[in-house]
Amino acid sequence: MPGKSTDADARHIFKRWHETLMKGDAKGIAELYAEDAVFESPAVWVLNEQSDGMLRGRQAIETYFESFLTKLGAPTAEWYRDGTYFFNGELLMWEYPRQAPHGKQNDIVESIDVVDGKIAYHRVYWGWVGVKNFVARMNAAAATK
Repeated sequence: MPGKSTDADARHIFKRWHETLMKGDAKGIAELYAEDAVFESPAVWVLNEQSDGMLRGRQAIETYFESFLTKLGAPTAEWYRDGTYFFNGELLMWEYPRQAPHGKQNDIVESIDVVDGKIAYHRVYWGWVGVKNFVARMNAAAATK
């Protein structure tokens, strides 16, 4: 039976997720996931035209982030989160709030099931500003083809 994760595991994922995403490091992102992890995001559906918006397995997640970062580039270093996260031994959550010190930004909530110190299931919820910005970036990327 899978074990609960520690506060140190949660802090590590919280810190490394942001660092690797900002660096555009798909391999570093994938290393945070269990081999059989599931990643669910509207961006998966848009970028990969997958009907359920879900990826299964660390390799599929790494391949997706390679594509995501190639098509859209690494997020700007301005992505803000205030350092607050919730963790109860299994569920890790944090927010990139719409209103940030530098103005409006992509509003995203990360909801992650952590098992044995790895991401087992990751759900990404986009707010209206994030959806609007994502669609604009996709349209710009498509126009340069």
